[in-house]
Amino acid sequence: MYVTAIVPAHNEAGNIKRAVRALKKQVDKVIVVCDRCDDDTYQRAQQAGARAFETVQNEGRKAGALNQALENYVDWQQPDQYLFICDADTVITEDWIEHAKRVIAQGDYDAVGSVFYGTANRNKLIEFCQQLEWYRYANQVRRSKKVFVLTGTASLIRAETLQKVRQQIGTFYREDSITEDFALTLDLKAAGAKMISPL
Repeated sequence: MYVTAIVPAHNEAGNIKRAVRALKKQVDKVIVVCDRCDDDTYQRAQQAGARAFETVQNEGRKAGALNQALENYVDWQQPDQYLFICDADTVITEDWIEHAKRVIAQGDYDAVGSVFYGTANRNKLIEFCQQLEWYRYANQVRRSKKVFVLTGTASLIRAETLQKVRQQIGTFYREDSITEDFALTLDLKAAGAKMISPL
């Protein structure tokens, strides 16, 4: 299995080196998508060993940035490829990819989502609400064993299945959706993808 990580980043100079270094220990290739950055995210991503590029006239937010990466920087001829999409402020556990590979091998899954945790700044309501969302999602997965959203925080997707989505809707991510990860989950399910978010 060949794994290409794609990391969308907007002004993530403070986080990008740590994220790239964690990924490089587990994946074959790291692509950082610098979207409308006015800091040195691009330079720091390259210094950490990623293939970095800057989006061109992206009006589609995170979905548009991911579409540019998928269209222009992924080698679609690479056999048995999976794409690992993760946020720039995410640091995955040291065995996440290996665990996901075992899960895929056991159940022939097309996508593996993550259960995630984070810290919240109690002075910012949005971060506190996000932390509550993380705990709720982890509990929901634990109880139901189902995937409701392949999170943009960290998900591994079979390249071949993502290509099916592109054939069906004309793009990888719907740029008219604010919740691009939820829209992609629905599009993958419509394409027949089998997915799981293991604890």
